Amino acid sequence: MYFSSRSLLIFYIMNTPLKVMQLVLGLGIGGAEKLVCDIVRQVDKQLVHSCIYCLNDNVGHFGEALQEDGYHVGTLGREPGVDWKLIPKLSTILQQEKIDIIHAHQYSPHFYGLMASLLSQFGRGYRRPKLIVTEHGKTYFPPQKKLKRVIANPFLSLFTDEIVTISEHTKSILVKYENYPSYKIKVVYNGIDLNRFTENVDVKAKKESLGLPLNRKIIGIVSRLAPIKNHAMLLRAFKQVAEQVPETSLLIVGDGPEAQNLRTLADSLRLSENISFLGAREDVPELLRIFDVFALTSFSEGMSVSLLEAMGASVPIVATRVGGNPEVINNGETGYLVQSDREHEMAAMLLKLLQNEKLRCKMGLAGQQRVSSMFSLHQMVNTYTEMYLKHSVSI
Repeated sequence: MYFSSRSLLIFYIMNTPLKVMQLVLGLGIGGAEKLVCDIVRQVDKQLVHSCIYCLNDNVGHFGEALQEDGYHVGTLGREPGVDWKLIPKLSTILQQEKIDIIHAHQYSPHFYGLMASLLSQFGRGYRRPKLIVTEHGKTYFPPQKKLKRVIANPFLSLFTDEIVTISEHTKSILVKYENYPSYKIKVVYNGIDLNRFTENVDVKAKKESLGLPLNRKIIGIVSRLAPIKNHAMLLRAFKQVAEQVPETSLLIVGDGPEAQNLRTLADSLRLSENISFLGAREDVPELLRIFDVFALTSFSEGMSVSLLEAMGASVPIVATRVGGNPEVINNGETGYLVQSDREHEMAAMLLKLLQNEKLRCKMGLAGQQRVSSMFSLHQMVNTYTEMYLKHSVSI
């Protein structure tokens, strides 16, 4: 683990770990939520003591997992609209727990975290905690300016110590549409634990557990079943693939509001025999190891964790040319990028990979090497730890 000389000096001066509050909407299943859990679990406990608070009442799947591991995950019971009563409630918690740094994730936690931190400075013997915000880029499709945010965000940024985005694309959106100052935004790429995706898997047994023969080619996607993920385009592209390579299955991993609509579409395309809706799964690393190709058809992405995980498992990619995807995928080297409205192009690239095992292996290995060098969990956690130490109020 590497830290700068300044950070090491801070470490030696500190008598106790920094108290960092991770402030989130909730911790249901999702890429941003998983990254918060990864930070909490992987950060050096000698340097940072973490607590987690959810604005909403339900802590969600990942929140429950953290609670089982002994972490404190609290809820704040936010009411609809702007819940002004939540601000003094959160401010009291900041003072009682002597929080040094708030790390807020997404817009609402940013707002409440900032207002509560400003209020907390009036508490006796308590200094206002520093505020770091990570924007994970969930809500930017289609990009549009919202007058309230254009007016409010310069004020928010004035009292925010560091703004983080997960891709250069998300940074450009914040500057262009959200009226944040570019100089205050730092890009920190998402990272994954590569070890989880390189373990040996009994491919034959795994396929049998899903009712698939060993020689079956598999296209897979791991994603929320939501309109922004554009699964319908993948189903239409897959119909073209199945017509040319009938012994191919599409595995759809994830759950969400579009589930029934997608099942209906699969029926209408007469693909029910070739498509399996697996729902939310705990065995994603194992499933990825049986994929021949990973597809991602989103209209918008900040920095897809599922995409990184597939590359970490040495699976070649066909993804849409949106958001942070081009920052992850070297087109023609680790996978292929296509337009989000061109199902024929998607089908052609899927077929190209399915029909060329040597190309699949070459691209899969290149993708894994790219993740190892640029998108590791170790790098991400170290960067955030360095940031916490830099903004420490203990000095």
